[in-house]
Amino acid sequence: MPRTVGGAVERNRMKRRIRSIWRELSPNLGPVDCVVVVRPEAATLSFAGLSERVASGVAQAARETPRAR
Repeated sequence: MPRTVGGAVERNRMKRRIRSIWRELSPNLGPVDCVVVVRPEAATLSFAGLSERVASGVAQAARETPRAR
């Protein structure tokens, strides 16, 4: 996570939040690998707002990614 997100405390808070959101989403996704890029403005979002953004990003990626057979 880049330092532009904030100090160590803020970056660790973001990591914990994203991991928590991912745990909620992962049972519905199946086996996938994902890279989450955190922008500085993400630090200003509430947990609900961040959760909504991550979920919509995952949904968009799922629509655009061809499924392996």
